[in-house]
Amino acid sequence: MTDIKLIAVDLDGTSLNSTGEMSPHTLRILKELASKDIKLVIATGRPLYQSKDIAEKLGLTDDNDFTVSLNGSVVTNNATKELLFCDFLNQQLLREIYLDVINFDLETLIMFDADHSSFNKMLLHCKGFKDKITKNYLATFAEAKDEVTACLYSTNFDINVNKIYISSYTSDVNRFVAKWEGKIEISQEIRGDRSSLEITSRQINKATGITKICEKYQLTAKNVLAFGNEHNDVAMLQWAGIGVAMGNAPADVKAIADLVTDDNNHNGITNVIEKLL
Repeated sequence: MTDIKLIAVDLDGTSLNSTGEMSPHTLRILKELASKDIKLVIATGRPLYQSKDIAEKLGLTDDNDFTVSLNGSVVTNNATKELLFCDFLNQQLLREIYLDVINFDLETLIMFDADHSSFNKMLLHCKGFKDKITKNYLATFAEAKDEVTACLYSTNFDINVNKIYISSYTSDVNRFVAKWEGKIEISQEIRGDRSSLEITSRQINKATGITKICEKYQLTAKNVLAFGNEHNDVAMLQWAGIGVAMGNAPADVKAIADLVTDDNNHNGITNVIEKLL
């Protein structure tokens, strides 16, 4: 396995356990990768603001450390805060998506502002503030009033957005997906009668972000070992030389992976790393 030079790890449901924490064992094994000359990259659907603390705990703080955030639409140097890559949705397309959210009566719309979100702050544009998911999400930032702000979106705005999050009843979400599939990158998670969507520009995904880092360091897909557990990880797992699905991943995500490991509560990541490396 000497070809592995970069390991990409998703956060929620992958390197973090069901309580949202990284176990001491996982933290230790991941930090040891640097001594083996293996680059560690966080590849997450989260905004940069919500991955900073984890990157610091892992020691990913020098000029050669990068974070792939918002499903590959942003790649940032952890030390200098400079952007290696940034993509945002077309303005007209953004307006049309918003109008369809209204037309299909979708409950939750949260958009991540590309120009004003960073490791230290975040700006969100929302359909409204009264639905349960938006209220709960914003409540998690109650103590970060100067760092996290949210406003109502209007089609009169000219804003740059990296990623859109949508949540509503599955039947309504499916109508939206049927119209937009193939025009934008859509990751759908279904939980009973509810569905959530994560949307980026067409063909922008976690594999895109990892590719940008590989190009900088003259690496290829065969040099990458990637871990994920959800549909927004599929492109990365398919692209990587070795794509590993967690034991807690849905069956269709496991089906596309090269390997399936234990779940995120039972050292799924470290069991593979210790065995292969």
